[in-house]
Amino acid sequence: GLLPVVASTPLINILATRVLHYGKESYYFSSFSKKKAVLIANGYNVKSVDANVEKVWKKGGEIKILAVAAVASWHGFDRVIKGLASYANCPANPKVTFSIVGDGPELENLKNLVTEFELEAVVNFLGIQQGAALQKLYDTHHIGVGTIGGFRKNIDSASDLKSREYASAGLPIISSMKDVDFPQNLSFFHMIENSDKELDIKEVVSFYSNLYSPELTKEVRQYAENVVSYDNKVMEMIDKC
Repeated sequence: GLLPVVASTPLINILATRVLHYGKESYYFSSFSKKKAVLIANGYNVKSVDANVEKVWKKGGEIKILAVAAVASWHGFDRVIKGLASYANCPANPKVTFSIVGDGPELENLKNLVTEFELEAVVNFLGIQQGAALQKLYDTHHIGVGTIGGFRKNIDSASDLKSREYASAGLPIISSMKDVDFPQNLSFFHMIENSDKELDIKEVVSFYSNLYSPELTKEVRQYAENVVSYDNKVMEMIDKC
């Protein structure tokens, strides 16, 4: 039979029948396992968060962007703030707000950036939120921001849990990371350039305006259940092993 083994060094790869990767591994870790390696992205407990399938948005209405993280520079949230600063010069456009949930080493830099650009009216720092308070934010926001600063860690692919949580809550996603569970042609996955360039807010407004339908939240949630749920990942591992 197959022997599942968890390892932190490549030496055990010699004994393993299959080596499961959730992302691109280094040459060191992949030693002795290239022919055995199977890429399976992270799974998520989809049932741990609800999706507000009754969410309604009217064309031209406010678009609320949400980011939840232990805030670090490689999340790239400064790109959203800089984009909002440019967007503020276009008053005829729909209102766009950005809420950041969590704490972390980059938070003060982001707050200083908001002060510099005088964006206090559209950028909210909400601190750590959990349980019902976090669920309420998912229920009332329209788009989730995943990792958009991977270039600062010299990475262009990831399997981050937060994108999976957003999808579970029925939120479309903005990311600059390649992810096997979210192909670039997926309608609700807005892939942007993996660089220091500010987020084009007009482009985000167009993305959501063209994407929205009363069934959107339900469709994104269904995708999460079918693709990123733990149940699906277990079946995927069995099939590939």
